[in-house]
Amino acid sequence: MNILIVGINGRMGQMLKEVAIKNNHKIIAGIDIKKDVKNNIFNNFKLPKNILEKIDIVIDFALPSVLNEEIDFCVKNNKKLIICSTGHTNEQIDNIEKASKIIPIFKTTNTSVGIALILKILNENINILKDYQIEIVEKHHSQKKDSPSGTAKSILNELDKVQKNIPCHSMRAGSVTGEHEILLFANGEQISIKHIAESRELFATGAIKIAEFMKKIKEPKLYNMFDLLKQ
Repeated sequence: MNILIVGINGRMGQMLKEVAIKNNHKIIAGIDIKKDVKNNIFNNFKLPKNILEKIDIVIDFALPSVLNEEIDFCVKNNKKLIICSTGHTNEQIDNIEKASKIIPIFKTTNTSVGIALILKILNENINILKDYQIEIVEKHHSQKKDSPSGTAKSILNELDKVQKNIPCHSMRAGSVTGEHEILLFANGEQISIKHIAESRELFATGAIKIAEFMKKIKEPKLYNMFDLLKQ
């Protein structure tokens, strides 16, 4: 599979490049603020025709500021798009939904299959959770900008079906890759559902699994991790 990485010079972009090559995929080009034309890294979405034609799929691990331009590029050139970035505005989310009627788009706040499994468990047992007091604790490294994290927001959106205004405690410290814990309290018992990401390679591996899934997809639609779990 031939991949274009948006945000290729970031930590996740570099990890994705490494994992993609390890899995026999090819990085055709990258887009980043820091350009390096010798290595096919550009700072805009105006790619030469000989590179553009080779791209099978676009994977986004960039800051949300480039999203609208990225969507325009994928729609114009009929490229499938995987959005792994977070912190989008409501306007950007609307733009994603509109574009998904034209091209296949996969959007996730977390590429870990483990997080997807937790969301599925919550979804399938949502009515039972009404009897519990629920709180969320999430931890990330000190440089992470959005708080709460996109993953925590996805968990909250799932739980919002049964309880409103669930407290979410966000910590930004050290070099924590990512931890999310759902705490359930009731009289006489406590339940903890916890996910710990031990390295960024986990997310890069998940993004490649998504790309392999999306390669088979033809129907324009907004796909998510539940679609990946169904295959």
